[in-house]
Amino acid sequence: DLLAEDPSLFCVSAWNDNGLEGWDRKRLFRTDYFAGLGWMIRQQEWERLAPKWPDVPSTGWDHWMRLPTSNQMRECIVPEVSRTRHIGDKGVNVKSGQNNIYSRWAFADEVGTV
Repeated sequence: DLLAEDPSLFCVSAWNDNGLEGWDRKRLFRTDYFAGLGWMIRQQEWERLAPKWPDVPSTGWDHWMRLPTSNQMRECIVPEVSRTRHIGDKGVNVKSGQNNIYSRWAFADEVGTV
């Protein structure tokens, strides 16, 4: 398990904010950007973050997770093409019609085992 074995990783995500049709559906890469959807972290990370979790983050919880104080300057593994979909149509950061935009993004529904 890559996340458990590599201390330089903060998270693994199934989401890519920029995944486009025609890109490699099996390819993964490292980034210092926290994708914000479809992610997982180690249990000890959650235990470290949970007591500090902001009641009302000024710009959103995903922005808070991108702060160096939260991710400790570590990286995330993300797919070149998303392996999860955004289905929300209501929320603080979801604008009217935004789900229609997300539905047009590439989705790797058959990637096999990575």
